[in-house]
Amino acid sequence: MEKQYPEAIRSAEALVAVAEEEGLTAHIGDFWEILAKLHFNVGNLDQAEKYVRLAIEEIDRYGTQGEVGLQKLSQYDALLREIRRRKQAAAR
Repeated sequence: MEKQYPEAIRSAEALVAVAEEEGLTAHIGDFWEILAKLHFNVGNLDQAEKYVRLAIEEIDRYGTQGEVGLQKLSQYDALLREIRRRKQAAAR
């Protein structure tokens, strides 16, 4: 199963690149969320933080979509806290 993560990350990055090239950036935060979670799951905490911050920036820029958007923002904040916690633990 773990061998599938690198391929999933490459595919998700390719999807983001195509979306950006074609100007299909509506809801790109969803793609960044996927990348954040994939990187988090394999321990790439810097990359996970980068992508979750991009997802948060999209919500900050365009606003939330009601209750679902608020829940998503809460999940992103929780993921950022966990990333920070793990980074601090690794630095000890």
